[in-house]
Amino acid sequence: MECAICGRQASTICIRCRRPICENCLDKTWYLCRECASLKWEIEADYHRRLNYLENVYSVSKEKAKIAQCKNCIILRELLISVLKLLREILDEARKEGFDEVERRARKLELKITNLLLPILIRQGIAFIDRNKGFIR
Repeated sequence: MECAICGRQASTICIRCRRPICENCLDKTWYLCRECASLKWEIEADYHRRLNYLENVYSVSKEKAKIAQCKNCIILRELLISVLKLLREILDEARKEGFDEVERRARKLELKITNLLLPILIRQGIAFIDRNKGFIR
């Protein structure tokens, strides 16, 4: 049987695309053919880009949370809840795909977001709005 990529003698089959491949065309990290592995590397890079974006959102949110009025903002609260939900989706996918570095970064960021979000949730849960006086704690 010939390698589907280079034409040499095939020694294994890619577990993703099921094509016969030789040892030279096998990616040792994922045990996929070079073409499937390059796709997997790009998917992992995309997750890292998404995490970079979420880390930037965290940094901006952390600065805004230092302002007393912003701690009462429902937009900040909902943003952080959405980020936390997205992080959990990324964690699930990273676990399924075997992206250990993505999973490690996502767990670290999840802890930071949770620690930022909890005081905001507590503050907003305890506070209530009096139409005449504004915010009362």
